[in-house]
Amino acid sequence: MRIVKRRLDRDMKESILVFLRCFYTDFRNKYHYLGYPYSPFVNATENDILFKQLIRDIDKIVKPKYIPRFVLNLAHLYGMDNSIIRIRSRRIYKLRNKLTKCVLIQDVKIKYGTLRIYGSFNEEIWKLVDDLCTIVDETLEAY
Repeated sequence: MRIVKRRLDRDMKESILVFLRCFYTDFRNKYHYLGYPYSPFVNATENDILFKQLIRDIDKIVKPKYIPRFVLNLAHLYGMDNSIIRIRSRRIYKLRNKLTKCVLIQDVKIKYGTLRIYGSFNEEIWKLVDDLCTIVDETLEAY
């Protein structure tokens, strides 16, 4: 009985922390509704600054002016369970897609000396992503 109670308490604490993360203002949690906005670069390098600027530009294009960012993060939490694969609630998922124009960053990685950003974007965002990849690829070394 004690073990079950401890586990429930731990699960409750974790779910509260996940909920509260929607209101954080650090970079990782602020733009979490975009999917996977984590930089593969070391903090405060030139490439990291360029990548974070790309995420901010995507946010300006995608986010409606009348909706606060924490609402989009909550829709991502309850609609997609903070995942890029799983759908928890189809109604909230459809609402999130309508608000964010179906934009979702699925993966960001450096492979064979090139930056690769995978996701579902519109043409305007693809142009920004391609521009960033060409700028960053010049500074990366192939091995």
